[in-house]
Amino acid sequence: MQYFLLLAQFIFLISLSNCVVHKMSIARRETLREELYRLGKIREYAKLLTQTRLTGESSEGTVQHVTDFHDFAYFGNITLGDPQQQFLVVLDTGSSSLWVPDTSCGSNSFLSTSACRHKHRYNSKTSKTYRKDGRFFSIRYGTGSAMGFLGFDTLCFWGTSLCVKNQTFGQATMLASFFARQSIDGILGLGFPLRTADAALPPFINAVQQGLVEKPIFTVYLEHHGPGSYPNGGIFTYGGEDPENCGDVIKWQPLTRAAYWQFKLDGYI
Repeated sequence: MQYFLLLAQFIFLISLSNCVVHKMSIARRETLREELYRLGKIREYAKLLTQTRLTGESSEGTVQHVTDFHDFAYFGNITLGDPQQQFLVVLDTGSSSLWVPDTSCGSNSFLSTSACRHKHRYNSKTSKTYRKDGRFFSIRYGTGSAMGFLGFDTLCFWGTSLCVKNQTFGQATMLASFFARQSIDGILGLGFPLRTADAALPPFINAVQQGLVEKPIFTVYLEHHGPGSYPNGGIFTYGGEDPENCGDVIKWQPLTRAAYWQFKLDGYI
């Protein structure tokens, strides 16, 4: 079964030159749900989630491959800094901020230490392109929260030539216990500026404003071959359509609100 979702950025229409389309491949892993069923622990896990649920804190292009996880999240690799430090992130269309664990993640909390323990952590001292911001950030998701401080560095989408200079990102020092059970390092938001927790430009919109992509749109092609792990989970195309995987018949639909990628559904068959 294959799913196709075309997302377009209608607002930041600027004159683009010397731009390309970037394709980023994604890969699928055995989902957490599949693993728990296989191990006979699905009910135990569901009970644990209920007990630990948090309210949170306030506060032609280039192709990128991603990974399908838990049947709701697809992962891709990014790098930060020079020399590059690699991270596995959720490519999240429902949020707009970018964050990864900092080297200091978990130093002030036992629970957060557990959540940070097996993740790649960003080290600003080794990056020649890092700049300090100084502000704090706190972001809440339905599954938990992350908090820390902000910095600037060069963001690159793995397997592509798309690199965004001076990208604001969160250096997480505390993570909710939910993230201890996830194989991701952080989250890269692909939403609108209205959804950012730190008033920073989201990475893709920053790329648009820097003239790094051919068109101010990105296309998401997701694959699902059933349970298990496989390397080809789909493709994220930044700066253009993906006619090779999605076909050449396109229907443009206006968004109902410039906060989420949402539109009016007239009906279904």
